[in-house]
Amino acid sequence: MIESKKTNNFLIALLLVLSGDPVFYKQSWAATGYAIIAVILLFAFKKHIGKTFFKRFVIFESVFLLIFVIQYFNLGSVPPNFILGFIIKGFIGALIFTVVGNNFSFAFYDVMYKICLISIPLFIVQLVWGDDVLSSMFLHEESKSIGIYTFRPRAAIESSVRNSALFWEPGAFQGYINLALFANFHRIPYLIKNRKFSLVIIVLALISTLSTTGYFVFALLIGGYTLVYTKMNKGVSLFIVTIFMILGSYLFFTLDFLGEKVESQYESAMENEGEFNPERLGALLFDLHYIQKNPLTGNGFQPQTRYADHHALRDMELRGETLGHGNGFSNFIASAGIIGMLWYLIHIYRFQRTKINVRDPIFLIIIIIILLQGEDFLRFPFFLAIAFFKPFTFKPNNET
Repeated sequence: MIESKKTNNFLIALLLVLSGDPVFYKQSWAATGYAIIAVILLFAFKKHIGKTFFKRFVIFESVFLLIFVIQYFNLGSVPPNFILGFIIKGFIGALIFTVVGNNFSFAFYDVMYKICLISIPLFIVQLVWGDDVLSSMFLHEESKSIGIYTFRPRAAIESSVRNSALFWEPGAFQGYINLALFANFHRIPYLIKNRKFSLVIIVLALISTLSTTGYFVFALLIGGYTLVYTKMNKGVSLFIVTIFMILGSYLFFTLDFLGEKVESQYESAMENEGEFNPERLGALLFDLHYIQKNPLTGNGFQPQTRYADHHALRDMELRGETLGHGNGFSNFIASAGIIGMLWYLIHIYRFQRTKINVRDPIFLIIIIIILLQGEDFLRFPFFLAIAFFKPFTFKPNNET
């Protein structure tokens, strides 16, 4: 574990860039970039990781390697570059989580606060002047990203511009915000007392995403914290949560980007009748075909087998075009099978569980499953290695 706050913040910022900034992951050289960064991190921080880290990582990857072997015999092809890419991304995330150690929650919060702080004025610029106001600064033309902010155009079904921060879309931004809040559940009293401004900025940034999943998870966090993590009288806690549920239900049915959006996505998914649809429900119905085809070990991550029965989609992926898959949960099961998903979730619980606290890993798993319903997070190092960060029960003597 490294005690340097600057180093920890840098590593978490790097991990977040590698886990969703289009300026990096959408480049043709991204795969090479991941490999180079993994080697640099290994040599730079080899003194901070030991045999235990490598043992845990090998155990975690072993079942996925077995799945890849089964896929080779079952599907006839598993290109080595996809296997290496999967392992390298997981290694980057696992190494950073291990090096940052018990300081992860604090560093993650600080970095997300800065990302939120930067995003709000740029979001206002986009809201007032449009998507192309800083086109001369785009570092990736297709995504309209300037590195620290993505000027994502408003979709046809959206009523307003939404804040993506540096990530590929608002749904990704909200996912990392909610995880940063959850990772600091045991610091909430301190944050309310000493870091009010940062909390306000983070909540405002979350609101500006206009994300259905983001609002739902945030409400779940409030309810869970009030009922489980506070010393408040349970009757009072239940009353407060009930009020929030009533308010949430009202907002769901009155705001067009909540209830109306969900209804629109449901209708669209039904109309597509199982054909590809990038929205979460449509993607789920599409993936069911491939889950039923190879339920236990999946269809691989390579387009040739993942979309074997949909040649147009296969060819799009092979050309480097992004399908925009809207359900990371079903996509991962269709790719790595039910065994792969169960192994992933079991290791989150196993690595996070402590003798003091078993509720945090269970709550974390629930949140991850919900977040994956809206975004394909498991393409990136952060989520692939999320089992490796330290449990939340650690409480430092001196807050920072």
